[in-house]
Amino acid sequence: MTAKEYMILSDTEGELGSRGVDAIRHFERTGNLPDIWKVIATLQQIVRLTPNGHASMPGQLNDLGISLMCQFERTGDVSDLSETISVQQRAVQLTPNGHADMPALLSNLGNSFRRRFERTGNLSDKERAIATADAEII
Repeated sequence: MTAKEYMILSDTEGELGSRGVDAIRHFERTGNLPDIWKVIATLQQIVRLTPNGHASMPGQLNDLGISLMCQFERTGDVSDLSETISVQQRAVQLTPNGHADMPALLSNLGNSFRRRFERTGNLSDKERAIATADAEII
């Protein structure tokens, strides 16, 4: 990535990220679904604009997963949980072993598997939640 491309990405992340933070704060106050939709759309755009291998990608994916979980908590739509898990798995895969953020990423992923198990009763989700918690400890 050239310096110019990096500056454009940084400016875009800052602008989009700032709008996303404002929208999620508003959603937390009101529970208004269009606010979380705005956050999700913003984070999806940031993820699309971020080059493969960029150091900020796991954190951006984690933020997207948290936003999708907020949407699930409001709507109860299991497809939001499945997308949350997919995004969080990608964040974990892109994070080097031993990275300081890994325990939090694994905790979020494990909680998402647990929530899907609670919603669907799928035992493989319960097993994955346990396995993720075990990996978090190691």
